[in-house]
Amino acid sequence: MTVLDDFDTELAFPIWDATWQPEDHLIGALLHLTAADAGELVELVPTTAIQQPIARWAYELISALVAAGHDPAPNQILLAARTQPPSSETDVPDALTITHLRPNILADLGIYLAHALTRVHDISAGRLYACDVLDDHFRRRTAAWAVRLQHMVSAEADRQDLTTAITEGMRGELRDLWQRAELAARDPAGAKPR
Repeated sequence: MTVLDDFDTELAFPIWDATWQPEDHLIGALLHLTAADAGELVELVPTTAIQQPIARWAYELISALVAAGHDPAPNQILLAARTQPPSSETDVPDALTITHLRPNILADLGIYLAHALTRVHDISAGRLYACDVLDDHFRRRTAAWAVRLQHMVSAEADRQDLTTAITEGMRGELRDLWQRAELAARDPAGAKPR
């Protein structure tokens, strides 16, 4: 028996989860596209729609590369990661950042990208994955608004504040997500893998 026989990859690498989410497939599909073709998907899916932290960082890096006109290739993403920490760390003191506390996070990102690149089911289904990501985000935001409104009701907010939260805040945000999902569900304009 070798050391590797005893090695539990499930515990060592939680990002190797067998149940991949639509966001993982979206990122995997993006890794196969050119900057021009990936741009449409990046415009449709806001960064906040990506829930898993390592996936969100990968998506932030992809978005930045695509905005600069560069293909979202894994090697380019890893190079960019050296100078662009996750957005969740921008206002955090260096000693408390994930990248400082976890010096192996670049390796984790590399492993994540390798799996996203090779495990995506259909590299031409980026729009479908984008639609699924937006649907999931729509549900999460609906639940968050329900909690927020419940807190407002419990705090005895007046009718005007409740109405404003519903008609301007919740309705506007959910309408935007709905429209993005509808655009993603339309027949693609012909984005082809590299």
